[in-house]
Amino acid sequence: MSIQKKSQVIASAVETAEAFGDSLNVDNVDSLLVQIATESSYDGKIQCYGSGSATEPTWANAQTPANILPPKRMYDLDDGSSVTGSTGISPAGADIVKEFKINVEQLRWINFGWSARTAGKLTVRVVGMSRTRFKG
Repeated sequence: MSIQKKSQVIASAVETAEAFGDSLNVDNVDSLLVQIATESSYDGKIQCYGSGSATEPTWANAQTPANILPPKRMYDLDDGSSVTGSTGISPAGADIVKEFKINVEQLRWINFGWSARTAGKLTVRVVGMSRTRFKG
């Protein structure tokens, strides 16, 4: 069994107050390695969202029974702590470069949202990890 890696930047040098990055289809991955970097004294909240819907959700729409997009827990690979999905990360003017792991079982789509951004820039890179068996 080997690990297959796919990488995608879903938010790069974002300077908007509130928005979502690009959706990532996670049908064929087991977990995600997420790299979050902020610069220029980033101040705001960063959260991960997931969906099991067959079609790509409209992330900015309110959650309904037809549009379920709960925030996801992230595991800090530096200190082993977990970040509650509804709390997210709030660097509050302190620039960070951190890695997190996210369990994406039963999900089809993942995205990152940010809110209350008053300063700085945000970059989010996601690497999907999947186990692939090779026949030989």
